[in-house]
Amino acid sequence: MAVEPIAVAGPHQAQAFQRRRRAISQLLENLVGIFQTGGGFLVSAEPPQHIALVNQRVGRSRQPSGAPLQFRFARENFERSRVVACKYPRLGSPLRAPMRAVPSVWLSGAVFDGASDYSGKVTSYDSPIYIADAALYLMKTQPDLGIKDPYALDADQLAAAVDLLKAQREHVGEYWSDYLKEIQAFQTGDSVIGTTWQVIVNLAEADSPVKAILPEEGATGWSDTWMIGADTEHPNCSYAWLNHITSPEANAAVAEWFGEAPANSKACDLTSEGFCDSYHAGDEAYAEQIHYWTTPIEQCLDGRTDVKCTTYQEWTQAWTEIKG
Repeated sequence: MAVEPIAVAGPHQAQAFQRRRRAISQLLENLVGIFQTGGGFLVSAEPPQHIALVNQRVGRSRQPSGAPLQFRFARENFERSRVVACKYPRLGSPLRAPMRAVPSVWLSGAVFDGASDYSGKVTSYDSPIYIADAALYLMKTQPDLGIKDPYALDADQLAAAVDLLKAQREHVGEYWSDYLKEIQAFQTGDSVIGTTWQVIVNLAEADSPVKAILPEEGATGWSDTWMIGADTEHPNCSYAWLNHITSPEANAAVAEWFGEAPANSKACDLTSEGFCDSYHAGDEAYAEQIHYWTTPIEQCLDGRTDVKCTTYQEWTQAWTEIKG
């Protein structure tokens, strides 16, 4: 399997990477429709799409043979199967905090309560799932709100996160979803602090004084996962693919091409020097501080049964309100 690794952070590599990611994003947006028409049987999807895909009979999959999981991926994707169909993780990455001239101690408050210090130069991820970042900050700084899981918010907790993000909105220069634009914003100084992914930092820091750190409150992150259609006519072929793509060789190649940590613990023996260290693959102490994306649903993921939690649809409506 020949896959081009992301190894050079020049402008041409960044543009090529952005084109690949944009094409992938467009495909992901059409996933539910593909399964609705019976055209899908195996898919790699991001967490906010999991519930919709499960509702379209994307079924439970077993772990492929010979693919040792990093502990963090095994925990997040198999122990939480009460919420979504079991899936096999492909790659993962945290949503971290990049900034120019990084101080020795830094809190998420710099982009929330302290955002006025960087007014107009704060950047935030443009997605309803970013509400979880605000919820995580509130979970650590306002314990009276009772937030135990940033993806399990009742109406009052969601309202508190929305208020925090509305206050931040006054100081946000740009909400990013385009990799290349965020890289350019940090290179030009239009953005000086915000949230990002490690692959963007790797591309940006070659030409600008940008560093990424994990806030003391922790961070959100995600694991793309493979899901098999419950009605597929070719389940054996699907599992044959999973066995291939999750092998150390293929997982290492895809991780470098896509810019995320590999899920197979043996893949790091095959990646380029320093790659897995830069993505903290296998670093369990680091992983313990990451709250992986999970689709918010009415059933509270933190175990509460005396209240209904807000759904991703409600988060989507709230995000529209936040951005005005």
